[in-house]
Amino acid sequence: MQPDPNVRKSRRLLTAYIAAITLVCALFTYGVSSHLVQTRERLDGWSPGSICRDVLSGDRLVLEDEDGAMQIVQVLGIQAPPVERGDMLTEFAEQIGRREDFVIQQGRSAKSTLLVWVNRRHIKLEIPEGFEEADEEGVIRAYASRQGVDIGRKMLQGGQAIALDFPHPRLEAYRGYEAEARAADAGIWRAP
Repeated sequence: MQPDPNVRKSRRLLTAYIAAITLVCALFTYGVSSHLVQTRERLDGWSPGSICRDVLSGDRLVLEDEDGAMQIVQVLGIQAPPVERGDMLTEFAEQIGRREDFVIQQGRSAKSTLLVWVNRRHIKLEIPEGFEEADEEGVIRAYASRQGVDIGRKMLQGGQAIALDFPHPRLEAYRGYEAEARAADAGIWRAP
């Protein structure tokens, strides 16, 4: 006895439907796993507990490690404009040839920019040889990055910091980023 042609047709449709669903699921799984691999590569080397909990200025962060301990980090190689009056402000304003009020305004802008960009986000630190020790206040100096973007570079290119002139591995690059900002009249380099 021959199966009913409608039953055969139904079985073929069901088989085609199952094959289509299997293919869609396979493509979806491949896409998700590919995205996870890319995310893992982007986050490779990050300390899972290095989360920014506060920004003190345009160059100082408060990070929380995986044990819940807090650490102040000075971004190595840059100095952002001060946000308060004092000797540091006077020296900074003289160094770049700007009025103190303008420098304070730029300092607050730098702090706000950094706060929006890094607060509550994972931060990767790189401490070059010779900078492993914290200073007398317990502050460590380190290069910091978020999602592979160098925070020092970002602040310098935006004219929101100056390159500090002391020996460190990124000194020449940082001088170049500062020069770019000066040429573009960005941030602290624009006419007040």
